[in-house]
Amino acid sequence: MLPLRIKNVTFYAAVALLWFATGCSKVEYKKIDDPAYLRVFNNLNYKIGVDNKDEMLPFLTMLIDPEMDQDGMPVGAQIKGDFLDKRDPYAPPYPSHIGSGTSVNNPEYPGRENVLVGPVLNGFDLSSWAQIPSGKHRIVFMFRPKNTVPFFNLDPKLKKVS
Repeated sequence: MLPLRIKNVTFYAAVALLWFATGCSKVEYKKIDDPAYLRVFNNLNYKIGVDNKDEMLPFLTMLIDPEMDQDGMPVGAQIKGDFLDKRDPYAPPYPSHIGSGTSVNNPEYPGRENVLVGPVLNGFDLSSWAQIPSGKHRIVFMFRPKNTVPFFNLDPKLKKVS
């Protein structure tokens, strides 16, 4: 089989442009002194059937140390774990879904979030556990509609669904 030879220079320019446009990006992480390690799963089991086909699916957002407005609705948080979806019946101890798929859905936190994760500590691999500052925290789980809109960009009436 002979290699394909293309004499069109614009093709090579388009490939080079695509390569540069989809290149790596640097993520700046903050160092956390004396961290605690956190991993969160949405294990709310649901089955879609005739009885509940019109109900909202249990899709969650986790907010750690949320900032509330005067109506008691969160407007910000120190740490946010969004798009927490139902976990698979078998979930390995490592994050098998990272790097695969185009969905924003996370079956766990940290999942697809770009956060600091734990090291190998005393022989235990904590790379699927997020680092958070140790100490007391307020953790709030918000029910949200299943879509691709980040929690703080949702319409206010959608944040109040219970």
